[in-house]
Amino acid sequence: MATKHRLLFVLLAILLLASVTVYGQDEQVLVIGHSEVTESYDIAHAFSPTAGIVFRAVYDTLVTFPAGDASAIEPNLAESWTVSDDNLTYTFTLASGVTFANGDPLTAADVVFSFNRLKNVQSNPAFLANPIASVEAPDDSTVVITLVEPNPAFLATLANTAFSVANDDEVRAAGGTDAADAATTDTAMETFDQTSAGTGPYVLESWTPQERTVMVRNPNYWGEAPFFDRIIIVNIPEAATQQAALEAGDIDIATDLTPDQISTLEGNADIAVFSGLDRWTHFLLMNRDPEIRSCL
Repeated sequence: MATKHRLLFVLLAILLLASVTVYGQDEQVLVIGHSEVTESYDIAHAFSPTAGIVFRAVYDTLVTFPAGDASAIEPNLAESWTVSDDNLTYTFTLASGVTFANGDPLTAADVVFSFNRLKNVQSNPAFLANPIASVEAPDDSTVVITLVEPNPAFLATLANTAFSVANDDEVRAAGGTDAADAATTDTAMETFDQTSAGTGPYVLESWTPQERTVMVRNPNYWGEAPFFDRIIIVNIPEAATQQAALEAGDIDIATDLTPDQISTLEGNADIAVFSGLDRWTHFLLMNRDPEIRSCL
């Protein structure tokens, strides 16, 4: 049995998006209280809730979901795609005008490198690339992905942040590789625990594990400029402490409050409660075999 649980975000309602702490001259800062769960901010290694939040801000994927649900597959870095009649070959045409945070243009070679590195580093999210037989770039704006076998869920899988696209030149310069032996030769993780090489609206500025993550606005973002200049995710493991910080105005968003806590906040005119579907699915597994039950 699989059920999607609801992730409850609590946001200050004072001017909503304008509810920020001002750091420095006219700098708009959003502070998020969050119970940090991540092992890395390298897209080839991280497969955790906190990393997923950050990756959505600093990287992009070929395709994505609508903002409020997963009812469709929408273009992102790929402006269009076709699927072969045998459902084995996916051909993507990249959007034009996309640049990385350092100003380099996005090319199909970056996609090939990112996907092959994901697969060959063989870290936590690598299993998502198992359906892929090959990734090729016939030209700078075209990516051809061939699958091992037909997979109806493949496009939806590509929306996962594990398939974020990084600047291959920057990753290589940091010791990264997409070679078959990447599991033992890739040394880029230490660098990308402290910075990013993506096309997203923000850039990872720093990470102090179990303390805070800081992202700053990407000056070369190819889409609509984000509102906040800086986003700070503060590690607050205890839900009660998050609530106290929220009510005191020390944080602007609390991501880990319990339903009981949220019910006490719903009458607060200065606080708004947002409830939406989470990206995580929880499974309860059972076995009806009497022999297995007798061993428990």
